[in-house]
Amino acid sequence: MLLTLSLLLGAGLVVWAIDESGSDGGSSVSDVDDGGEEDPVDPAPITTDIFGSLTADEITGTEDGEAIRGDDGDDTINGLGGNDFILGSAGEDSLTGGSGNDLVAGGDGDDWIAGRNGDDSLVGGDGDDRIIGGFGDDLMLGDDGDDSISGREGDDLVRGGSGDDLIDDEEGENTLLGGLGDDTIFAGDGDDIIGGGYGNDSVDGGAGADLIGGGEGHDVLNGGLGDDTLHGGLNNDMLDGGDGNDMLHGDDGDDVLEGGIGEDTLMAGLGHDTANGGGGNDELSGGIGDDSLAGEGGDDTLHGDEGDDTLMGGAGYDTLDGGLGADVLHGGAGSDVLFGLSVAPPPANLPDAGLTLEDDGSGDTLVGGDGEDMLWLGAGDSGTGGEGGDNFVLSMLEFEDDEVSPVIEDFDRFQDQIMVVVPFGVIGTIEVTEDPEAPGVAMINYGGEVLASVVGGYPSLAASDVVIEIATDSIVP
Repeated sequence: MLLTLSLLLGAGLVVWAIDESGSDGGSSVSDVDDGGEEDPVDPAPITTDIFGSLTADEITGTEDGEAIRGDDGDDTINGLGGNDFILGSAGEDSLTGGSGNDLVAGGDGDDWIAGRNGDDSLVGGDGDDRIIGGFGDDLMLGDDGDDSISGREGDDLVRGGSGDDLIDDEEGENTLLGGLGDDTIFAGDGDDIIGGGYGNDSVDGGAGADLIGGGEGHDVLNGGLGDDTLHGGLNNDMLDGGDGNDMLHGDDGDDVLEGGIGEDTLMAGLGHDTANGGGGNDELSGGIGDDSLAGEGGDDTLHGDEGDDTLMGGAGYDTLDGGLGADVLHGGAGSDVLFGLSVAPPPANLPDAGLTLEDDGSGDTLVGGDGEDMLWLGAGDSGTGGEGGDNFVLSMLEFEDDEVSPVIEDFDRFQDQIMVVVPFGVIGTIEVTEDPEAPGVAMINYGGEVLASVVGGYPSLAASDVVIEIATDSIVP
């Protein structure tokens, strides 16, 4: 009999081949890989062949390494000591490697397989199998069927195979791969690498700094404790960083990202995504699509990127940049900075060297909320400062023929301020006039250009209420 077991992981292919040539012929073990990591198990030498019958057998090995085959029937096999090769074959078998570095394969049927001590390789085969690695650095492959695989201690490599598998590993730095099917994976302690694979998977990284990928399907990923990195992969996924400073990538699909506790980085990616920073000073990016971003607690930075996005700063001193598209920005509580313009790099406070303003003219809605907020307004934007003394910032960008100047909705000359950012070398004066088509609306003019309209600003708004700020770098239309 020739038994060949193979596992594809990344670019490497690990192959075990065992040739039973007779009662005294022994076995040969060959291994092929990509020259990378050390192989998890070396089952050689195997010196003795024990064959079961067609009925249910009870076979116990010795302290030496044996090759034991149960054949048909529901067999119970214990390898005891040594490096054993155990094959259950057909039937619902109970297989235990014992001490030593064992290779145990269930074959057909719903089998119970345990490695115990040593660095073991355990393969379920066909059927719904229960596989337990035990102590040591084990390799476990569920293969076909809905399998339940537990790593226990050691740095294990687990692949569920096809079927809806349950995988858990308590300790160590493990690699856990769901494979095909809708899998459930619990990583436990340690810095683990987890891949859901195909199907709708549920993953919990547990403690440690984990790398988790959902793969294809509608996945639910939870980083747990530690500084984790989560990738949703294809389709519509739910990602929760948990505690720690996490990095979440929504990738494809309409995803939901929850940063949790800690200073997290959330990147929505493709699709119409929802991202919530949670506690801590978080950074959220919307990507392509119409996204909803909420900083919640902490001093957060939100980038809408492309699409018509909704950005909510929440509590804290937040920075909101809508990016491209017609965006809605709410600063919330705290003194926030809101950009209807695209700014590179965003200034900490006032314009300074290295400031570049760009505007796509889509028309954003900016609401400062409570606190002393700064609202940067571009073409077609609407700005409402809310409670507190707010600063409305206008620019000298030239509007296209089909674009309109921004509108300031709630200017209070006794607590708010209007600032005009003027490129270095541009000379002009501020003039305030009444909009001929909207009585009581003031128009702010500079150098013959209408920079903004102020609702209820005429005749109370005066030119002296507008502050000119000279930008020391380029302003790009």
